[in-house]
Amino acid sequence: MKSNNRWPLILILLFAAVLVLKRAQPAGPQVPLPPMMASGWIGPSVNDEDLRGKLVVVDFFATWCGPCRAALPQLAKLRAQYKDNRDVVFVSLTDESEKDKPLLEELISETEGFDWPVGYGAGVMFDAVGVRGIPDLILFGRDGMSVYRGHEVSGLAQALGLELENPQR
Repeated sequence: MKSNNRWPLILILLFAAVLVLKRAQPAGPQVPLPPMMASGWIGPSVNDEDLRGKLVVVDFFATWCGPCRAALPQLAKLRAQYKDNRDVVFVSLTDESEKDKPLLEELISETEGFDWPVGYGAGVMFDAVGVRGIPDLILFGRDGMSVYRGHEVSGLAQALGLELENPQR
């Protein structure tokens, strides 16, 4: 009879393992980090060579997107946690044009802690990684392949933590 009492525990552990593994996987197929292409930059421009071998967080957003704007303070808090870690790079990209640069600069100045580069006129980047809606947060691993994709900063934070805990991933 005692062996039958173990089945509920075994099933619970298996279910928990499936949930953990599922959460750690990227949403959708993996995509490679394409060369950074934008018409212009607010903050320092991003050099592809500077991204090689690093964890790269790319936030695809727009100033007119309410959920994008709402996620920025959370993204800024996450960025603050890794500000001194040279192996983690944050970049935001928008397909908005140079005429929208004042709106972008206003949004950046209104968002406490927003201190990472923003590329505008980056529609080609949206196409290259298959952005279908925004916000779209993608974490690219050290090998340049996506390891997380979603719209929740909490999911991004979890994936980033896992990548930093397991440098061989």
